[in-house]
Order: sequence, then C-alpha cells, then structure tokens
Amino acid sequence: YHPQASFVRLTNGLFMFTSLGPDTLPEVRERFRQIDERTHVHRFIDMHDLGDALMRTGFLEPVMDTERLTVTFPSASALFREIKSSGSINVTHGRRAGLLGRKALQELQTGLESTRTEAGLSVTLEVVYGHAWWGSPRASRGSPAEFAVPVSQIRKR
Repeated sequence: YHPQASFVRLTNGLFMFTSLGPDTLPEVRERFRQIDERTHVHRFIDMHDLGDALMRTGFLEPVMDTERLTVTFPSASALFREIKSSGSINVTHGRRAGLLGRKALQELQTGLESTRTEAGLSVTLEVVYGHAWWGSPRASRGSPAEFAVPVSQIRKR
C-alpha cells in the first residue's frame, strides 16, 4: 500500500463469495448450551439478510444459495484445532469474557465425544454461496451468451 496511490473504481463487475451460515456447528452450539447460556459459537448472517445487504449497498440481482456439509473429525480436540487454525474467533455479543475453564472444556469434549459414530465426530457446516452484479444490470450488457426463445417455437418431438 502506498498512501499516494490512486484507486480505480470498477464500473461493472461480478462479486462472488462463500460464507458460513447460521446453521453452522449446531452440534457444538448445543453442547455449549448444556454448559452455560453464553454465546460460544458465532452466529453467521442468514443468506436472505446477506442478499438484502448487497442490494442496500448498490449491488444488483443478488443470487444466494446454501448447502449443508457434514465434516468428520477424529476427536473433539482435532475439531477445536481446526477451528483455531482457521483463524476463527468468537466476537459475538454475550460471549464469555475469559477462557473456558478446564472442567467446562472437559464437559464439552465429553459431550461431543458422546455423539461419535463409526465415521468419527461429525459436525454440520452451512455454506452460503452468493453472487451479485455491480454497475449496469446484466440485461443491458448485451451478453452474447443470453438469448430469448419464444414459447411458441418450443415443439414436442
């Protein structure tokens, strides 16, 4: 970054992203709920709210979708290592100010391990996919990949 650098604002473009949705890690959230009422698992933004936010900021034609994935870990500690190594931290309102105590951590791990199957310890991720246009609406771009076929020209074979 150079303080005197000028930035060019794009006039047209496509913004594509993935994020996690609010139904991510419900198994972990439920086990924490058995320990205390604090917020321990981040509540991600719902895809509908993400689409609305895109429109409020000037993006056009947002398209959103979700998919639920089941990810299996060999142990609760492996799950926690994975979350920590991703750089995830809990910044939600109502979170615990300090660290989770040893007893509570052991209770959490024991609770999660009790859900183990032959495949291992499974958790759910809700993946949100989205894209939206910036600038002119797609229809006015005259994209050669788009064309209209009148219903009257569709014939049964």
